[in-house]
Amino acid sequence: MKKQLYLYLLIVSAVLLGGCRGNAPSETTVLRGSIDNYSILFDSLSRVPVVAEHGVMVGLIDGDDVTIAVIGNPTFTEDTLFEYGSITKVITAHVIAQLAVEGLVDLHGPVNDYLPTSFQSSNWENTTILELASHVAGIPDMPPGTDRSAEMARTFDRDDLEIAMASTYVNSSKDLAIYGNYGYIILGLVIEEATGLSYAQAVQERLFDPMGMETASIHGWQGDDVAPPLDVRGNPTWYTDFAQAAPAGALRGSVSDMLRFLDASIQACNGADIVAEGTCLVQNSALRPSAKTTTSWGLGWQFFKEDTFGHGGQTDGYQAFVALSPEREKGIIVVSNALSLNGFDGIVVSWVGRDHSG
Repeated sequence: MKKQLYLYLLIVSAVLLGGCRGNAPSETTVLRGSIDNYSILFDSLSRVPVVAEHGVMVGLIDGDDVTIAVIGNPTFTEDTLFEYGSITKVITAHVIAQLAVEGLVDLHGPVNDYLPTSFQSSNWENTTILELASHVAGIPDMPPGTDRSAEMARTFDRDDLEIAMASTYVNSSKDLAIYGNYGYIILGLVIEEATGLSYAQAVQERLFDPMGMETASIHGWQGDDVAPPLDVRGNPTWYTDFAQAAPAGALRGSVSDMLRFLDASIQACNGADIVAEGTCLVQNSALRPSAKTTTSWGLGWQFFKEDTFGHGGQTDGYQAFVALSPEREKGIIVVSNALSLNGFDGIVVSWVGRDHSG
């Protein structure tokens, strides 16, 4: 998610709702629950222009009520699969949090202590795990010599990461937040070193399996019901495959599984197992390095206020946004198989942060 939302949350509803009125609403199909109590939210989201195979899926939790609806493509089901892009960073942060709870990593400790020997260097001796996770490590958005292209994601491997880390300039002042993928690529390496597993295996065993996320995956698809990836004009494009950069953007799965993740997140701080404790830890707003930056990134999540947080993501053919408020027992996932959701992330956060449904 490239833009910061915090400053305009108080006015976003009026501005965006007014700007969306020019589009005729797209057809909404309810797959589970009811949208009767969410007319403002769904009226806003239904203004997303949809064509051909494009669709927008919405899953929300509001207390005991669960709703799943699709705007546009009528063939989508609760188990249709999408790419979630940078929302993967939240998944990575959850595994890091579990390792912290177990004492396998110290969030405030130097990352050098948790890297393979060949990756350790003086560049990183003053960089902590938490600084990487909250985008204040003083490093660029991407590893040196790379870009955000699908080709980079597919080909960037472990050797490339070792070379990049040896040549990275780390700004020691750390007084500016630079949102990016690089820090999370490094955190994936920390996970592999601490667990002795590949990143994909660690996420599967520590998060997907315990939370019952049956369609979630890091590599490949867990089924054939895949939403076709489309570009901003609705033309077919490609899936995005990841190698060593997977911890920054490789998550795939269904809305149903994302709702399982949200439900577990809402209940987490009442639990006592390692998954619950790790999930609760990432929600701790005290982990925001607010003294160093005016942004609000914490351990994975972006905080809009202490009890409301979220994250966005996109690949070449998909766009998504997730937001959560455990205090209000509310969570929402919105995902599109085209780059069509720009500007609607504020509406999603606004809905989660309100005490009424709307």
